[in-house]
Amino acid sequence: MLVIFLFASLALGQSTPRVETSVLCGNAAGEAIVRFKGTLFLNEAFLNQSVDRTEQILKAIHQQLHYVSGFFENNRTSGHAVVFSFDDRAIESLDISQFDYPLSYTIDDLQHSEYKTDNEYQLKAITAGKTTANSPGVKVSYLARLQAALCSPDDKFPSEIEFAIPADPYLIYWAVPKEKRRLIQWRNSSWTINPCASSELADLPHPLHYWYFWNPTQKDKDSKGENFDCSTLMKSSVDYFSVKASLEKIKREISSPLSSRIAEHWRQKKKIDVTFIQGVINREASLFPISQFAKALGGAKSNFTQKLVDFFVSNNLYPDRWDINDKSVDQGSGVVLGVLRDLPWVLKVENSTVTQKNKSLDLVLEGKLIRSKTPVRMRFFFGHTDTLSPEEPTHWPVLLEGLKKSDLVIYAGHSRRATFFAPAG
Repeated sequence: MLVIFLFASLALGQSTPRVETSVLCGNAAGEAIVRFKGTLFLNEAFLNQSVDRTEQILKAIHQQLHYVSGFFENNRTSGHAVVFSFDDRAIESLDISQFDYPLSYTIDDLQHSEYKTDNEYQLKAITAGKTTANSPGVKVSYLARLQAALCSPDDKFPSEIEFAIPADPYLIYWAVPKEKRRLIQWRNSSWTINPCASSELADLPHPLHYWYFWNPTQKDKDSKGENFDCSTLMKSSVDYFSVKASLEKIKREISSPLSSRIAEHWRQKKKIDVTFIQGVINREASLFPISQFAKALGGAKSNFTQKLVDFFVSNNLYPDRWDINDKSVDQGSGVVLGVLRDLPWVLKVENSTVTQKNKSLDLVLEGKLIRSKTPVRMRFFFGHTDTLSPEEPTHWPVLLEGLKKSDLVIYAGHSRRATFFAPAG
């Protein structure tokens, strides 16, 4: 099976099914084992005394490792594009010691009506209202091993990379106090946030997911046009640590997809089974008209192509009007329009089934490729794939069936850092 990720992280592990990995990069690229020494601090007062201490420590390390991914997603100053696998990671050494907690933060309730933390450590900190330096704490030192795909800014594969991780991975959001936060807008969302992040944090101002937008080097203007500089809002070596990680390049033979099982089907004209999942990208924008499509083509057992053309014309739908830079329209919907527009040029549809469920489209097509006459079954899903979306994602059964049965899986849903979907799981 070939699994292709679009708008998603690559899960790079030795898992079944095997994920063919490629880094689209004009310079030095490849996979690497990443090792680094990490340090974090936890406040003793916010730990659960009735839960195994080591278990809580490992969860905190897991939270800090998220910030490594977030750093490279949102910080472009290093020039390296890095995507980490969460399938292949290990803590190779661990040292836990009693230590004076070093941070003094005011921990205010962020008061967002939609996003409330349920993390016990954060809830206890909010109840306390503050942290005090030199109070009882825990210092954790560890050696981590991760696996990553990397694109270098030049033609030399690096031997090390540098990034920043927070001292307390649960409370770093409060390193910027309430009075220094800024009003930031992202698309249709606006909120006063810790500005040391990508602007998308305004759409999801949740302190547990701050890692997703983490950028301690951010310099920009807020929604009022006023400048801010995170080098003055957060302190290196206090609020966060700069870390250098070593890279060991992985030598792996990766065969061309066209030399694999799908090519054998092609040569022998056996039926090729394809699953294509496209997620909604901007849920607040104009979306592909699923209901109208299901109504127009739901009964199209024959003459699918003509009915598809009629649908485009009657709804005045043209892919070119879905400009990727136009924030009022959903880019995922633009992909759907492009696929449907090009479909008649490559596939003669002999049978079709259209299902609408919870604002998602499930389209199953059977036919033959026009040039090679190879039989094809294609299942195309469009809908919400974001677990944080107000709409319940319905793509899981489609994805699981595809991973079991399909020769080719194209997954263009939410999985930015392999958090919501990894083939091993």
